[in-house]
Amino acid sequence: MSQLIELILQGDGDRIQKFLKEYDKDPEGYLRSMNEYDEMHNSAIELFTILDSRNFIEKAISNGYNELNKTGKNGCNLVHYAAMWNHADLIKYLYFAGVDVYRKNIHGETAHKLAVKYKQEEAMHILEWIECRDEFIMLIRLVREILATSDKNDYTKEERKIADSACLDGESWINKNKEATLSMLKTKKEQIELIVEPFLRKKSLVM
Repeated sequence: MSQLIELILQGDGDRIQKFLKEYDKDPEGYLRSMNEYDEMHNSAIELFTILDSRNFIEKAISNGYNELNKTGKNGCNLVHYAAMWNHADLIKYLYFAGVDVYRKNIHGETAHKLAVKYKQEEAMHILEWIECRDEFIMLIRLVREILATSDKNDYTKEERKIADSACLDGESWINKNKEATLSMLKTKKEQIELIVEPFLRKKSLVM
């Protein structure tokens, strides 16, 4: 077992910090250390996720860590672990860092399903927030795809203008409000849905 893994299992935060600081001039060495394993085949970065040690994870990402969606022997990725241990802020950070929050483990469970299973309410809430945000983004993409691929006679100039403006409004709001509450996010999404609903309904009639 490596020295880093031993320090993690001992829970000695100060010594871990000191140990990893030695890699300040060796970012590749730091990245390799994240993939050292304990006897249960948990990697260092997985253990840091379980412990909610975001500072070490952030440093790994800033050093170029590109295995964020790597899964362990149980098929769980970092978001699964963060969900099981109810680390909502870390889940949100990992989501924006590009971790797949919808990946399923070997039992077919997403991170959200695990959060529900273990009654981790804060994790459940942030994962619902993420799902709502992604649905909002997909709605905007769908409308824009229709605008780009539909025949020019399918919609009037005014209809296209309304749909395009709604997309711009929604996209701008999403980008500016990453700290919005779930309620605020749902409300804005519903507002945009109401605006583009006639546009989408007309598309279904054309098809």
